Amino acid sequence: MRIPQVGDTFGPYEVRRVLGHGGMGVVFVATQVALDRPVALKVLLPQLAESADYRARFRREAAALASAQSPYIVPIFDYGEIEGSLFLATQLVPGGDLGLRIANAALDRATALEIARQVCTALGDAHDVGVLHRDVKPSNVLIWDRPEGPHSYLCDFGIAKVEGSLDTTTDGTAGTWAFLAPERCQGAPGSQASDIYAAGCLLWNLLTGNRPYAGLGVEVAQAHVHQPVPQLAVATPADDELNTILATAMAKDPADRYASAGEMARALARVIRAGDERTQTAPVPLVPVSAPAGAPRAGRWRIVAAVGAVAVLGAALVWAIGARDDPSQNPPASNEASGTRCWDGSSVASLDDCSEPFGAAGLAWAIPSLDLDDPRCVESEGVVEGKDVVVACEFQVRGARGLIRYSSWSSVEASAAHYRREFEQAARLVDRPGSAPRRVWRAEGRTPQGFYKMASAYVDWPFSVSVEGSTRAALEVGERSLRFRPRAEMTGIEAPG
Repeated sequence: MRIPQVGDTFGPYEVRRVLGHGGMGVVFVATQVALDRPVALKVLLPQLAESADYRARFRREAAALASAQSPYIVPIFDYGEIEGSLFLATQLVPGGDLGLRIANAALDRATALEIARQVCTALGDAHDVGVLHRDVKPSNVLIWDRPEGPHSYLCDFGIAKVEGSLDTTTDGTAGTWAFLAPERCQGAPGSQASDIYAAGCLLWNLLTGNRPYAGLGVEVAQAHVHQPVPQLAVATPADDELNTILATAMAKDPADRYASAGEMARALARVIRAGDERTQTAPVPLVPVSAPAGAPRAGRWRIVAAVGAVAVLGAALVWAIGARDDPSQNPPASNEASGTRCWDGSSVASLDDCSEPFGAAGLAWAIPSLDLDDPRCVESEGVVEGKDVVVACEFQVRGARGLIRYSSWSSVEASAAHYRREFEQAARLVDRPGSAPRRVWRAEGRTPQGFYKMASAYVDWPFSVSVEGSTRAALEVGERSLRFRPRAEMTGIEAPG
């Protein structure tokens, strides 16, 4: 049982240099020899592996976060135990952390808002797979400077500390305290709501360069509990909107905060779209889709989301344990208690009363990685036969271009026929617990237009998504960002008869 040294071979990795030290282990820059791939290799102290409960929790939570399909979470390549030490291998992100960035220079508002939106999106993606962060703060956000602007990666899930302790920096100033929710200051375990509160503190820090409350540990904790939520001086309509976001995210009562981190990300996206300080050309705004008068209440297929379909597991991740979760923080909902709820959120007495999903709103429900408030996405009517609506989202990866097209179709047959014509290779059936059954097509090489391409369509429902990239790396990033409805959330769905 040992911590490797620089120059050692540690399982499939060659250790190159030390990247950082912590109370629970060491982070190295290493090379995964078989793939000649640089990684950030986190090796925990050997004594941590002596606890069977700790090993089981580490593996469970590492596996959960590795399944998160998020462009803003550091990808996990590998995890496990080597020579008696638990390890985690992740993407090596170039550039420093956000804490160093804001310590050296203030961010302009547009950049601050975009980074905050990305962090909230990452939190939402983690919460969707049952993982809490518990330590959202600037030093746990890595920044990769790309041609299109800074790209954020949320890292270090699970506080690197002993159960029941609180992390402070070596100079005595409060590190974790500055972003800790009031209920956590009073001893409550971590929850989605406490992560959202920390994201609100981070937003204030990015906008002002200051932490929400001044003082040392206990003083800051008391301020979180008793002092008002800080507010910006109002000079523009955007200031009013941001003050509302701060007040909601940092509400003293967890029940008064955003229902999800994704909701907070969408609120920030609306401010970005409306603001004057933009870092890119203003996109064509999306028009919210609402049900037309007299829309049919029943049809060939219907979607009903069981309220609380997937209960958040209340885990932490990775690099160490945080406070053990209290299941009462996220109690599972019940259909009996709440009634049947349709795909659009409307409550009905029975499945037959639900309308058919339609337009961009139904598409975003079916494929949750589609964010209709993302300023990079533009909605249009389908021009391909059988395609009703398409939402196209552009992205860039290290100078390479990519495009994700989310599409709704008149029928499952129409989408399948389209992709059979477009791809030479036959579709592969993907049937996993994390997604309803889908067909996946993939081009062997570049398309005639010069792109690498893949597409995926549900087997039983007329929704699909395709990804194009000018490089394989861009294609992989786009594909990795996709999220689909888990089978468990398909309760109450009737496929076309």
